[in-house]
Amino acid sequence: MLPAHCDIEIGWFHSEEYHMNTKLTLRFRSNGEPYLEYEDFCPGISAGNSMGGTYERPLPDGFPKGWTLEEFAEFRPRYHDAILRNEKLKKFFEENQ
Repeated sequence: MLPAHCDIEIGWFHSEEYHMNTKLTLRFRSNGEPYLEYEDFCPGISAGNSMGGTYERPLPDGFPKGWTLEEFAEFRPRYHDAILRNEKLKKFFEENQ
């Protein structure tokens, strides 16, 4: 498992419908447990303001053991292409099988 300080930025998703951009990052708790962090950014109601938030989603028990990069890309289809192009993520999966 990668050390806790080795978060991996996966990529960005833009929603035209909600006028929002979301950054997805694979992060690690101090005990090494991985989770996904979503950071939403969207315009506020007046000039210069922005809204959004940060939230976490757990990953299935045992992740990443038994997962391939392709399976992870299918798990988060909005980020499919970004996941497959991400060299740090590819190395993470190769080293943790």
